[in-house]
Amino acid sequence: MWRKVSLSLQGKEIQSGPVGLVMTYEGKEPSGLDRYCRRYSQTVDSTALLTINLQQAAFGNGSSYSYIDTMVYVGNRLSGVNFATVENFTQNFGVSAAITETLPVGTTDFALCVRGSNISGATTNYSVGLVQ
Repeated sequence: MWRKVSLSLQGKEIQSGPVGLVMTYEGKEPSGLDRYCRRYSQTVDSTALLTINLQQAAFGNGSSYSYIDTMVYVGNRLSGVNFATVENFTQNFGVSAAITETLPVGTTDFALCVRGSNISGATTNYSVGLVQ
């Protein structure tokens, strides 16, 4: 049986700019990738819909392989991931990931992360929306 419900946008955040200004540096991983993240903890009192769009762009270093990726974690689970690798490339290249998840009642941690190696000028754009 369908019933009429009222949904509304409970929160939205949009950020754009150099990775180091809109995300927090979390260190260099054993693989050599620099990791930046924006972490959230959200409490909802009824089931909610979480939407995230995450993009990263950077310039390759031109002398070897350059790598970037985007990752979205919801709870302890990797919900969305995408990556790009280029070789001997000095132009801008990019990657994105988008997810829609249902959040249960209670508190859920989620994170937007980007990584990269052998790149310069990394920028990110992301939006986070919560409908309840």
